[in-house]
Amino acid sequence: LALQECLLQLKGINGGVPLVFRDTVYPGFPDPASLDSLEQAIEAADPELQQLEVERQLAEQHLSLASLQQLPQLEAGYRHQSLLGQRYHGLHAGLSLPLWENKGKRAARRAELAAADARLNAHRQEHHASIQQMYDRQKLLRDQLSTFREAFDQDGVDLLLEKAYLLGEWSSREYFQELAFYQERRRQLLELEWEYMSALARLSEYRL
Repeated sequence: LALQECLLQLKGINGGVPLVFRDTVYPGFPDPASLDSLEQAIEAADPELQQLEVERQLAEQHLSLASLQQLPQLEAGYRHQSLLGQRYHGLHAGLSLPLWENKGKRAARRAELAAADARLNAHRQEHHASIQQMYDRQKLLRDQLSTFREAFDQDGVDLLLEKAYLLGEWSSREYFQELAFYQERRRQLLELEWEYMSALARLSEYRL
């Protein structure tokens, strides 16, 4: 039932076209790189992190622009004016000091930059914790799987059990007990392999 549900989900993801699996052996996966290099690769492919970095850069640019608007502004030009029948004209130069008009704008831009920094740092910390957890899990599962395989050599065990039963070395009760034990151990091994491959697949999602 679980297998059928997974196949239906894959069919939906694949645009309604069913997937046919002709191989029942897990494909080989290289061992994950070091945690630092893996984290760098995942972050480089993270669209949410890239978006937050762009928002932070924009907030920084807005603050720089607001700071420039606080600087003294020079005015120069040519003016002419009529006063009591007399015409006056000549060059004009001046200096304006925007002491207060942009003070609120700068404060708002500082708050915008602080908020962008907080969102970016929070995402990085959450991302790091998630990657660390996945990396530690796959490493633990890999060690467990290696130990399990060393302790349980499954190749040809069922045939050896059957041969011992047919030769009369075991009673039917002993044969079925040993066969049930073997099948249970094999099921545990397959489940552990599935968990390990699932953990590796999660660490490799950034490549898709």
